[in-house]
Amino acid sequence: MSVIDEIKNKAKANKKTVVLPETTDMRTLTAAAEVISEGIADIILVGKEDEIKAKAEGLDLSKASFVDPENCDRLNTYIESLCEARKSKGLLPEDAKEILLSNPLFFGATMVRVGDADGMVAGAINSSANVLRAALQVVKTAPGTEIVSAFMLMDTQAKDMGENGCFVFADCGLNQNPNPEQLAAIASSSAKTFEQLIGATPRVAMLSHSTCGSAKHDDVTKVVEATNIAKEKYPQYLICGELQLDAAIVPEVAASKAPRSEVAGKANVLVFPDLDAGNIGYKLVQRLGGAQAFGPITQGIAKPVNDLSRGCVASDIVGAVAITCVQAAALEADLCQIYTDVDGVYTADPRHVKGARKLDEVTYNEMLELATLGAQVLHNRSVEMAKRYNMNIEVLSSFTGAPGTIVKEAVKKVEKTYISGVAQDKNVARLAIVGLRDIPGVAFKVFNLLAREKINVDLIIQSIGRADSKDISFTVATPDADRAYEVIKDNQDALGFDHVDINQDVAKVSVVGGMVDNPGVAATGFEALYEAHINIKMISTSEIKVSVLIDKEDTDRAVAAIHAKFFG
Repeated sequence: MSVIDEIKNKAKANKKTVVLPETTDMRTLTAAAEVISEGIADIILVGKEDEIKAKAEGLDLSKASFVDPENCDRLNTYIESLCEARKSKGLLPEDAKEILLSNPLFFGATMVRVGDADGMVAGAINSSANVLRAALQVVKTAPGTEIVSAFMLMDTQAKDMGENGCFVFADCGLNQNPNPEQLAAIASSSAKTFEQLIGATPRVAMLSHSTCGSAKHDDVTKVVEATNIAKEKYPQYLICGELQLDAAIVPEVAASKAPRSEVAGKANVLVFPDLDAGNIGYKLVQRLGGAQAFGPITQGIAKPVNDLSRGCVASDIVGAVAITCVQAAALEADLCQIYTDVDGVYTADPRHVKGARKLDEVTYNEMLELATLGAQVLHNRSVEMAKRYNMNIEVLSSFTGAPGTIVKEAVKKVEKTYISGVAQDKNVARLAIVGLRDIPGVAFKVFNLLAREKINVDLIIQSIGRADSKDISFTVATPDADRAYEVIKDNQDALGFDHVDINQDVAKVSVVGGMVDNPGVAATGFEALYEAHINIKMISTSEIKVSVLIDKEDTDRAVAAIHAKFFG
């Protein structure tokens, strides 16, 4: 059985979903039909279903899923996720929409990012640079990644070499001239990849035109330094260098040139000194040696997005899909399970709200809001770290063993209200500065004073100016209330206001969920409070929450009323 057949079997045993965005390419469609026929993976094809099927010329794609970006019910979710991925660049929703509708690579990568697909394979008609751009800008790098690189999985006819003729070649696709630290990191990534795909012990050869000091040159020195770094940083792997190719893979040559090496003559992972050597090397082995070459496959991306050679054939794409599935399966270990005294995240505190429901899934952003707003099931720092590294969290009970709530990038909402939960926080106080001078910079002075004291401010309301004065109300955590009051009071003359009031008998109630596409959410929440005869003192809104300040004594009634209004 060939190595790719073994990888296909691994993929079949743990079937994943792979998106193929290059549906104008016949090789891609042929590969999709073969993948589906063999049961290797579930396939998503990006584009108009009728056009794809017409292009497919009788291929059986009946079990494929088709996603037309222009008519996709998940488009708003993808827009939101792409904006989040590119927030450092200030990407606006309208620009994100244009990218998703015009660039299938970015559309497919966003599907991977939100979890609608486990991986993506492309590059039959797109350059490696374009595929990598979508991967890095949307899916991002994996936690701890030092450098993103690309490898070729080579299945050769030389069954007495490597691992039954199988090798990993790296870097063959991305890094032109890696420095010693980068070369060492590529060696580590490639060793890990070999373990994941082949399930055998990696033996890494750092290749050069020199073996164990037989030549002197700056290029040789780079490989020697890289080897030393790799041995020190990654002692779990067998790494040797510098080695010429024959010393790395031919036992007889190794016995002569590197007799004390654990790797020489037995190497199955070949790390090339630069991209020229790697690219030329794999193509020589493929074209002259008759090897099957799969890749370039990326390593170091948070979720697998893999490249193809534009000279690929359909079987190469099938192999890349199988590899992508195995990579995705290996990433499942990145699920973080947090055991608590509750069996998940609820739409409200079940101790106080009759009918509170456990959520199957909730987004990072919504969970952050719930945690910040008083839901105590998860600390917001845990959610922040999971969101940063795109790691799913499962909240579940230590006692029942039942499935819990998954916290992830994006979820499919089933509630018609699109609301995730109602939270309460009784640990708040309101301060009101009355008769404040209505001049530029006065708000800055107020909140700068509080910032210097490291007092966090939440809700803020400023009234319309009148008679050269205005009022500013804001909330702080109860433990900070007295100190905030004293800071403001001590600076009355400098700020110029009539008086300051403090009220610690208030609470904040928040509705968390998708407000962007549901303008009636706030009104529905306010209606619930009106029907319960509960007065609103302050209001704050964002894209995913509406918060109100009310009397503390009304908190439980308010939560129950709002929850009943949204969840029945």
